[in-house]
Amino acid sequence: MTAAAANCTKVLAWLDEKQSPWWDGMRAQLLARLAMVALREGDRTRGHELLAAALDTAANWVERPALAAVFDALAAFALQGDESAGPRECAVLAATLLGAAHTIRGAFDEGSLDAPGARDAARGVLGGAGFDAAYERGRALGRDEAIGAAEGAVGD
Repeated sequence: MTAAAANCTKVLAWLDEKQSPWWDGMRAQLLARLAMVALREGDRTRGHELLAAALDTAANWVERPALAAVFDALAAFALQGDESAGPRECAVLAATLLGAAHTIRGAFDEGSLDAPGARDAARGVLGGAGFDAAYERGRALGRDEAIGAAEGAVGD
C-alpha cells in the first residue's frame, strides 16, 4: 500500500506540472486509486475526500472510462457504509453504481481492482434478485442521473 500511494502521489505531482486538462482522465483514476489505498489503511475521511475529487474530475472530463472507473471505486466505498445508512442501503447504492459504470463503459470490468469485489459483496447482502434489480436500475440511468447517484455516495 505504501508503494501504491507513493506511485499515485508521484504521478499526480507530475500531472500537476502539465496543467493541461488532457490528463484529467488519468488524474481521476489516480485519485480514485489513492482513495482506495487510504480506505484500505483505515482513513475513511481521506478516502472520501479523494473520491469526491476523483468524481468531480471525471464528471467534468469528456472520456467515459475514467468516470466508470471512479464509479467502480465509489461502489467499493459505498459498501463500507456510514452512520446514516444500513448494509442493505449501501449494497443497493453499490449495485446501482456498478450498473451505471457498466452502461458508461459498455461492459462490466472484470479486470477492475474494485468492481468484482464490490459486486460479490453487494450480491452477498442483497441476494441475486436484489442485486440484479439495483444493477439494472443503474444501467438505466442517464449520465447526469448516474453522476447524481455517485455524488450521493460521497455526500456532495
